[in-house]
Amino acid sequence: MNQIEYDVENQFNPHEEIPLSKIVIDRTKDAARECCTLPGVWKSIQKRVPALRWLPKYKLKTNLLPDALAGATLGIYNIPQGMSYSVLASLPPVYGLYTSFFPPLIYFLFGSSRHTSIGVFSLTCIMIAKARTDIIPDFKNGTTATDYKDLHDLTPISVITALGLLTGLIQIAMALVRLDFLTSYLSDSAISGLTFGAAIQAVIAQLNGVLGTKSDKINHTFLQNFYLIVGTLLSHFCQFEKRWGVHVISDIPVGMPVPEIPRFDVMRYLIGEAFSIAIVAFTVTVSMGKLFAKKHSYRIDPNQELLALGLCNSISSFFDVFPTSTSLSRTLVNEASGAKTQISGLVSSLIILLVILLIGPSLEDLPMCILSCIVLVALRSLLMKITELPKLWRCSKLDVIIWVVTALVTILWDIMQGLLAGIIVALVLVVARTQWPRLHELGVVDELYSDFRDMNRYEKASPTRVPIVRFDAPLIFTNVDVFKKRMRQVVDRMDVKRESKDSWRELTKMQSWAPLILDCSTWIYTDSMGVEAIKDLNDEFLKCRVILLFANLRSSVRVQYYRAGLFASMCDGQFYPSIRDALLVAEKLRADSVAMFEEKSNISKFLENL
Repeated sequence: MNQIEYDVENQFNPHEEIPLSKIVIDRTKDAARECCTLPGVWKSIQKRVPALRWLPKYKLKTNLLPDALAGATLGIYNIPQGMSYSVLASLPPVYGLYTSFFPPLIYFLFGSSRHTSIGVFSLTCIMIAKARTDIIPDFKNGTTATDYKDLHDLTPISVITALGLLTGLIQIAMALVRLDFLTSYLSDSAISGLTFGAAIQAVIAQLNGVLGTKSDKINHTFLQNFYLIVGTLLSHFCQFEKRWGVHVISDIPVGMPVPEIPRFDVMRYLIGEAFSIAIVAFTVTVSMGKLFAKKHSYRIDPNQELLALGLCNSISSFFDVFPTSTSLSRTLVNEASGAKTQISGLVSSLIILLVILLIGPSLEDLPMCILSCIVLVALRSLLMKITELPKLWRCSKLDVIIWVVTALVTILWDIMQGLLAGIIVALVLVVARTQWPRLHELGVVDELYSDFRDMNRYEKASPTRVPIVRFDAPLIFTNVDVFKKRMRQVVDRMDVKRESKDSWRELTKMQSWAPLILDCSTWIYTDSMGVEAIKDLNDEFLKCRVILLFANLRSSVRVQYYRAGLFASMCDGQFYPSIRDALLVAEKLRADSVAMFEEKSNISKFLENL
């Protein structure tokens, strides 16, 4: 049974695609249902504000205590991390406290993950510091770089809040047009390399803060808090600043920051940095969200996460908050502490609020070198990304190339360029995988002739009388030349007469006709050059008495062949639903080709008669 007979018998529908008009009508109906009915409007609001969906169902008896304990732990963890990561972002420590307070409140309403902890994140802090120092290199006197002399009365925090608002607006715009899929182009190996390169930059940036100061390893949250408290007390009573000139925090303002509109005139200089931060922050947030959603058997909405991040960044930017993201370590602490919902984030913000309103001045004598040491220890996990290379090498050497290129570009150039390099190299290697695929010769492994495998991989696979080959990639413009070359090599090994000048009627009288079966199961799509390559090879091989038989051709590709006229230019009898069907016809052809050709004057009629 050939492919056409199979399709007719099983009522194949070549019009699988849904008409555009039907899609538009269905989408319009759904939108009208959501906007014009009360249940639809409420459902839409709940979709965009997930807290309205889960908060009324909140189980006080079973969830409140675990959430409160996890939130308290998270809040205590946030104090040293927020302050130290603010230093990493080249800002005074108090801004890290603001960033640990406002965004979790917003994410509580709009986030779809139960365990994600929004706030300061090492990688985005490094990117923020780079954006700030590009415009205002001298933090102390606020001197603006030469290229930005048109910006007047600019302060470091005005640059950062403008960056936060712009980052948030980019994320909101991406969510509205559903561009959350773009993060799929940033592979895990690229993120790992980017993280390592950024960590190297951060270590270099923090050396000034720790020179001449010895710091032991800090392995746990409580040790960080211990050093924070002890360092502050020693600095206060021993007067480190007055006696030895040790740089301390000096001033932590009490109370909440006054809302202020970010500077719009500086945003045009921050577009590249804002876009890269938006992508990295969203990628990390969704990755962590999916990890714990899978572990605890629930689902997150990536597009809603993008919107939630955008709202966190844009709204918080009015309160002296720098761009935020999910923290890997804080999310792990939150989940390990038993958090059930985002109530834990709410409790964490309340702990930070107490520090901002009451405890802040007590930390003014804290030496900056302690915060720098905490940053360096926190960066250790990022630097350990280099240990992933052996595993990547064993799994995929191309992933190692992505990692190394991304890391080197980030270290030697900049984070934004490293991000772009990671994406570009990953895409180039994807194309390379399709450009030089392998052609495998298949053999049969069972007596029923139903299972065919690569003979180089399976010793039990035995060759058939008719060659069977498989091209391990879709046949498209990037690899048609490779496909033709390797198919010709197969035909050369078949020892057939090449480029005969005999007439067609003379060819049909030849006693030697060789079928060649092509397994097309890997052809998930094709293009016009792929179609032309099939036509060209078919015509070329017929002249040397080789008949191509196609098996396992996907329905979507067959539809393309129908529309391109390939079936009309060749014949139905060259296409089969399985290798077994093609093999039965091929062996019959080898056995009685002369007799069949005596009755038929061309190859198409001959194959149709089979």
